[in-house]
Amino acid sequence: MRLFKQALLSMALLVVTLVTLSLVRLGRTPAQVNPAGEGQVVVRNGDVDCDGQINITDPIITLNWLFGDGPEPCAIAQSDTCCTELRQEVATLRAAVETLASRVPGPGDIVTLRGTIRFTVSGTTKTIVDVPEGRRFVVTSYAWLNTGGPSRPRLVSVIDGKSTEIPAGFGEGHTPLEKWTSGFAFPAGADVGLTMQLFDATPYDADFYLNGYFSGE
Repeated sequence: MRLFKQALLSMALLVVTLVTLSLVRLGRTPAQVNPAGEGQVVVRNGDVDCDGQINITDPIITLNWLFGDGPEPCAIAQSDTCCTELRQEVATLRAAVETLASRVPGPGDIVTLRGTIRFTVSGTTKTIVDVPEGRRFVVTSYAWLNTGGPSRPRLVSVIDGKSTEIPAGFGEGHTPLEKWTSGFAFPAGADVGLTMQLFDATPYDADFYLNGYFSGE
């Protein structure tokens, strides 16, 4: 009995649909149904009869075209002209993400240096890293071996020939190794250098350790 009722309901719906399609086909004039949108400009998706409105007649006309002998709809899909502000926000967000991504160091951007520099003249600066244009160099740690020399080798930034000592940040010292960690960023075009004060003419060999990475500006 239940299946019989469902079949009757389906038949009733089919009859209503066919009658509606027939009324649309017979009751609307060519001025009301404009095949292919001749002479009309559709500004909204789904306005398939080009009457400037989206209502129940639009899907009926589409069904009539698909399964009957009705006229071809004038607009099934149009270029989406909405959401301009949202697109601009997405574009701005994408640009910001790309900028941040360019600053993330890759394996080739990691720098680990260990070496010895001989100082023969007090206050002389020795360059250990050249920072290229368009890049920055961020120091993550620096250390030197304290062997009882006259003073510690200081880390400096050299820009246009002028040396500036880099603050030690969160310092940590013990014997025989002294070290500190920092997030100091050397700007593009700068030189990462070491300098040392000597108290006499005796040359001094300074052992140093430097870790850092290159990133975008």
